[in-house]
Amino acid sequence: MESVNKLRFWLLTLFTVIATSAFCQMRVIRQASLTFNSAERDVDFDIVSDSDWEATVVYPEGAPSDWISFVSPADGKGSGNAKVKIHALENSSSENRFATIIVKSEDSVDELPVTQYGAVPSLTVSTNKLEFSSASNSLSFTVSSNTSWTIDKGDATWLTVEPVSGSNDGTVTVT
Repeated sequence: MESVNKLRFWLLTLFTVIATSAFCQMRVIRQASLTFNSAERDVDFDIVSDSDWEATVVYPEGAPSDWISFVSPADGKGSGNAKVKIHALENSSSENRFATIIVKSEDSVDELPVTQYGAVPSLTVSTNKLEFSSASNSLSFTVSSNTSWTIDKGDATWLTVEPVSGSNDGTVTVT
């Protein structure tokens, strides 16, 4: 009798699992995430659905936005299984940037985290030497960069540097 009850329990559990999985779509997006380098590029991901769906891009609050657009389908909407193509603009910053693609269908919502790596940090200055004459009180140079920078004037306490730090491109004046 006990073995018959165990068999009934397992059959009922199996039926419940099969019935539940038949009505629930577990995952709409096949990939767990998208990660790629800083270059401008098109990237594909697969949607598996038996209904209409809509994909949207959500960016973290205060973060760079509008760097991802849908290529195919252009409006981010479709029906059934599909290969979706997005376009990511070049990330010239040295900072990684993030977004989430949300796909909603009739019976499910799925999220696809997207990471685009930052560019290799770069920094150049317009000159490697400043020569003051008796007539010049200040000289300037430009910084071209895709990252944050700080000027270290070492033991030259007689120099004034403005600004002492910055982010990306800027002009520095030395007096």
